[in-house]
Order: sequence, then structure tokens, then C-alpha cells
Amino acid sequence: MDRTTIAPTGTISMIYDVASGIEPFFAVTWEKHIRGGDKLLYTLPSFVREAKKRGLNLEELIPAINKNRGSIQGIDAIPSDLKEIFKTAHDLPYEAHVKMQAAFQRVTDNAVSKTINMSHDAKVEDVKNAYFLAWKNGLKGITVYRDGAKPIQVLVAGHGKESKEPVYGTIKNPLKLPATMPSLRLRQQTPFGNMHITLVVDPQRDYAPVETFSTIGNAGGQEIATLEGLGRLTSMWLKSGGDLERIIDQLEGIGSGISMATRGGRIDTLEMGFAKALTKYIIAKKQGVVKGLLTGEVNPEEFDANASEILKRFSGKREWKKYDPEKEGESQKAGREQESNETYGIICPECEVGRLTFEEGCKRCHSCGYSTC
Repeated sequence: MDRTTIAPTGTISMIYDVASGIEPFFAVTWEKHIRGGDKLLYTLPSFVREAKKRGLNLEELIPAINKNRGSIQGIDAIPSDLKEIFKTAHDLPYEAHVKMQAAFQRVTDNAVSKTINMSHDAKVEDVKNAYFLAWKNGLKGITVYRDGAKPIQVLVAGHGKESKEPVYGTIKNPLKLPATMPSLRLRQQTPFGNMHITLVVDPQRDYAPVETFSTIGNAGGQEIATLEGLGRLTSMWLKSGGDLERIIDQLEGIGSGISMATRGGRIDTLEMGFAKALTKYIIAKKQGVVKGLLTGEVNPEEFDANASEILKRFSGKREWKKYDPEKEGESQKAGREQESNETYGIICPECEVGRLTFEEGCKRCHSCGYSTC
């Protein structure tokens, strides 16, 4: 009959300010991410007490420990005996973690709850060796976690140091998203019908875009397939750490022989409409209202009207990059006189003299009568 076990006690130990069983200190300073996107900053209470007894300057030490991935090793201002006592999970090699678990496994019926914490630069070989060592020592189960292996993790050691390698998605290791995430729905008129784009954002990264889906009403299979392709490629780019503005740069200038006027400017193609809708997110980001749109604090109809007006004024290719809400006003509007709603300034391909104008959904040349309709 199985009678004894060692259960997980991480959160309980934090509540009662006691050691978490056979685990070493996770870090001396760390962040705990909780539901709702909030973060709690912790400094190990026992270290704080000991540092105060010795008259150490915590105001200077804590930032230094943050930058050192939550470890006090290598910090000259901290006495060597404290460094021996306050070794953290990442200060210890995986062999020490496994052997500690093995010592308790020998007198425990069930598996032992413990995490073999590895640093972000741990290799596949390290994980493999940890499993073999656990098997040789008779462990019934083992948990290995490489720091930064997930985009969102409960505990983060040291919140003051930037990683040399971006943890949040790469080409070789695209971001894996949780099942539930917030999103914005963006609607855009196109010559093929109303396009509806769902842009998934990450509240842990200041509502950065991480995935997109799109569909269109009253369109055929070809248009739907095109949008699916745009959505998949854009999502893969965002999950790999790519910038949304690069997608807009590539798509916004793709034109065709058909066109329609919208309140945000003319739209020729699905690609152009897709880019135009995504640019509304960029405007929301610049205005700092993405969170407000998600929570209902910002009126979506008023924002859409404002964003469309901005897009119409900054209608040239990449012109929207010049939009600055802090400088917005008469000074920025002046000198940006646009050619009227009718004129494009494109030389007529037929007579090569007149310029095309946009009237009733068509491009026309009044010099020779050429029309795209």
C-alpha cells in the first residue's frame, strides 16, 4: 500500500513564508505571474532579514540581483557565507537537483514533487542526461523545466536583465499560444465584400499582436482562400517575433484594376484591405487605447471613425507611419494637402497625357475617355 508522498507546495510556501520542501530557493528576487495578467514582485524575506542585520544596502543590492537573474552569486557586495546559504535553483547543476530528489525518493512510496530547473541556455543533452540520471537513481517521476521555454511562465527569475536571445518566439521556435486569449475584431470594406479580421493580442506584452484570422462575406472560394493564406503567414510571422508593420509595408501597395472608395481611403485588393485594417491597430497602439477597446472603456465606433479619418489623411504608401497623436493638430495637418477624393495623380495608360480620377467606383481619364470599368 502506498502511504507517503511529497506534494507540490510552491504557492503554499510563499503564502506562509517557509521553505518549499526539498526545493532550493527559486531565486532571491523574482516575479510571479498570476491570472488576469498581473505580476507580483518578490524578494526572499529570509535574505532581506539577514541583509538588514548585516547593514547591507538593499536599495542598491536588489536591482543588482534582478540583473543577475535573481542570483546573488558573483555580486562582490554580498559576503561569501551568504552566497553559500542562498544558492538558487539556477545556481545548482541538474545533477544536484536529481540527487536531492533521489535522497527523498528512497523513503517515499509515491513519486516526489520537485522541479529540475534549468537555465535558458540548457542543451537537449542536459535534459537527456537528467532523465537518465533520474532513472539510474530509481526516481518514479521527474519534472524538467528550461527557463523561458514557454512565453508565459508562473515564476520569472530576475526581471531586470534582458535576454541575449528573444524568448518570445523565433523562426526556429515559434510562439505557442494558450487556448484563450483576448482579440480585436476589425472590419474593412473591400471590392469583394466586408472583410472581418480577428487580431489576437497578448496582454502580457502590452497587447502585442500574436495571431490573426480573417474572413469575408458574399465572396467566393478564391477570396476566402486568399484571406486564409494571408492570415496563416501573418500569424506565423508574428509568432516568430516579427513586426506587424513589416506585413503592412508589404501588402498595402498591392493594387489591381478594380477599386472602391472607403472612409479610410481607396481599396483595390484583399491584400490592401487586410493591410488597411491592421493599420487601425497600429493607430490604436499609438493612441494607447488597445486595452480600452478590449474593456469597453473606449467607444469602438468613435475610434473607427477617428482611425478612418486618419488613414484617409495619411493615404499614401507608408504615410501612416508619420502619424503622431502627440503632434496631431493644425500644425501637422498643414502642408499635407491631399489631392482631392477624385484625383490619384496616376498617368493614364491609354493616352499617357491625362491623369486618372476616381469617380463612381471607377478610374477614368477625362483627356481620352479611358475607364477601368
